[in-house]
Amino acid sequence: MPHTAVPAAELAARLENLRRAISAAHPDWGMILLDSKIDLYYFTGTMQEGALVITPDEAALFVRHSYECAVRDSSFADIRPLGSFRGIASAFPHIPETVYVATRTMTLQKLAMLQKYLPFTPASIDSILGGLRAVKSAYELECMLLCLGVCVCMSVNACASP
Repeated sequence: MPHTAVPAAELAARLENLRRAISAAHPDWGMILLDSKIDLYYFTGTMQEGALVITPDEAALFVRHSYECAVRDSSFADIRPLGSFRGIASAFPHIPETVYVATRTMTLQKLAMLQKYLPFTPASIDSILGGLRAVKSAYELECMLLCLGVCVCMSVNACASP
């Protein structure tokens, strides 16, 4: 089955929902930094190794490897190659004191590598991320129904075979 990119409008809506939710919980937030493949796919439509930096005004995906694959597979607007985390510091020179991260998935090793170039205190955004993914958009419901149809078709075919 060929890859179908998550529509740009869906990705933009997910980012807007995230910004709205974190603004309600933390009105003075300045930056979110996500690195898990699940979060990267949810917000950018690609699962390449890297980091997604979200501020109130912009969002950029920094891809460590497979930059070409990320650009090919994703309709996300701002994808940049990443040699080291120093590249994030160059692109975002004003790092807020507190940066929101997915504490359930970010390893201490990754946090230490980030803090080498980006001095910040991490704060958890886990409950916000979980709440956002729990509510399905029309696009997500359509994908789920499509998968259900494929499963039912496979099941019927399996039962019909001798």
